[in-house]
Parts: sequence; C-alpha cells; structure tokens
Amino acid sequence: MALSGRPTADVYVYINLNYGYAVLMNWKAFNTTLARLMFTDDYPGNYTPVYSDGGYVKIFRFEHPNVAVASENGSIVLRFTNATGTGLGLYGYLDNGTLVFKKWYGVGGMDSFVLPADINGSVVVRYVYVRKKTVLDRGFSGLMMCRLDKVL
Repeated sequence: MALSGRPTADVYVYINLNYGYAVLMNWKAFNTTLARLMFTDDYPGNYTPVYSDGGYVKIFRFEHPNVAVASENGSIVLRFTNATGTGLGLYGYLDNGTLVFKKWYGVGGMDSFVLPADINGSVVVRYVYVRKKTVLDRGFSGLMMCRLDKVL
C-alpha cells in the first residue's frame, strides 16, 4: 500500500528496551533541554554528565554563571565564576528606592569587572549578568545587593 500526501505529525519516539519504556513526543517537546539531556548525547554546553546507568538515572553537573562580589584594594570587584556572559547591567538606588544610575558594560571574555570609581558610595548597587538577551544571573539568587559604603 502506497502512502500519499504529506506528513502531518512531527513525532519522535525514544524506546529503551533495557528498562522497558518508550516516550512519544513532538519536535517542540523533543527540542527541550530536559529531553536532550535524557534521550540524546547532545547536551547543552553548561551541562556535564557525571553518572548514567544507561537508562533512567542520569546525573549532570550544571555550571551556573554566578557572580561573586569582593572588595580588593579599595575597589568593588565582580568575579564571574563561569564567565559566559557578554553584558553587565549596573543599577544604583538610593535608600528610598530612587534609581540614580543605570549603565550597561560589555564583559565578553572577562572573568572579573571592577565597579567604576565614580559611583556614589551611598547607593545600593544591583547587577544583571547577561549573554546577549538571556539573563544568566540576577534576582536574589546570585544578585548581591551591596551598599558600597558598607563593603569598602
């Protein structure tokens, strides 16, 4: 019997005979990080396989681009532990929440960044670490809010 027409489904099936399971998914589901980690050897660059039993159990190390804040020689230094970012946004706020400055810097290929000396020491500095338009580090899980006159 000949098939005619064009395909209407974009279906992928992963079958593991050793463990007796199969997963049926479309291209959108298959092209997610979770599916790529579990069903292929094509892992995103920031995931390193640590262990696999060949089936259900896979353990990966995720290298997250964290930013550490340090005081060195009278300056504030932001250190990127997994330096994959291309931009750093700095936001300065007064204690009453008024935004007093907002500036972006190119940090591609850099593993640290020294805050500019002309920043008023009484402001609270927040940063956003990005790769192109993807935010890598910000918020309270890696965002260090530091009042400069308390750190120096």
